[in-house]
Amino acid sequence: MVTDIITLYLLPDDAPAHCSHYYCSAAGTEDRTEVYVIPTSRFPMWLEAEQADDLEEDTLYETSKIWR
Repeated sequence: MVTDIITLYLLPDDAPAHCSHYYCSAAGTEDRTEVYVIPTSRFPMWLEAEQADDLEEDTLYETSKIWR
């Protein structure tokens, strides 16, 4: 269901040629789901930063200029 909503706004469709899924679960202080849409070419860099807990907040859409 989440993929369908994301596809509606961000992707041409959710076929394997356009969309790959990476699932990861982690314990946290809050109950929530985070979804990141990342170009395939940047996924290795994102994964490395995510695993090192070093994601730069200013590169996330929620803090990006497109939401202002």
